[in-house]
Amino acid sequence: MALGIYKPEQGYWMRVLTACLVAAVTLATAGWLWDLGPQLADKLPRSIYAMAINVTIGEPKPAQAIELLGVAPTPDAPAPKIGTAEALAYNPDGRVLKVTKLVMDDKYDPAQITGIRAGDALAAGVIPRTVKAQDLVEPLYIQITLAGIAILAGTAFAYYICGLRQGTVEFLIATDSEMKRVNWSTPREIRGSTLVVIGACFTIAGALFLFDLIFQALFKAGGVLAP
Repeated sequence: MALGIYKPEQGYWMRVLTACLVAAVTLATAGWLWDLGPQLADKLPRSIYAMAINVTIGEPKPAQAIELLGVAPTPDAPAPKIGTAEALAYNPDGRVLKVTKLVMDDKYDPAQITGIRAGDALAAGVIPRTVKAQDLVEPLYIQITLAGIAILAGTAFAYYICGLRQGTVEFLIATDSEMKRVNWSTPREIRGSTLVVIGACFTIAGALFLFDLIFQALFKAGGVLAP
């Protein structure tokens, strides 16, 4: 199949109008997908968690195995291990640790994490209820991707049916040729036809109203209708 436009010198306006129609549908679809992006982002699995740390002994290293600690049953008792995770990145200025592969023991959830430990090299306190899941992909990136795919697909479809597909192009060329043969009415003829239609409507309405009055009088005279 040739990459060039098939018969580019023919059917110009029908091709343009068809492309505009495809563009309108494409933009509507892209807008719908743009609004759908945040909903899709919410359905993606969230494997990255961020937690705020208030006290740190040592510094978490990327890919370091971490034990997640809960609240100690008594002040003198050690904090129990309630899950595991893997360090992803640590921001010492903001004291925010990002972890992945977070696995909680039964009956525990991330909101109950109060500390982390990685052997003897690291111990840290976690501010309670600061462990929050983060999106793997930003919703904006999903929106841009979906809308971009819709626009590219619409553009390719318009190019195909208006320029490459011979059967569709021949139909558009034939339609454009027939449109050139249409005898368009002049403004004077349109005004005259409009007045004729309006006059006919009023005439028919008046005739129906007159017949209604006549039949109403006859039915009342015959006793069919109450006077």
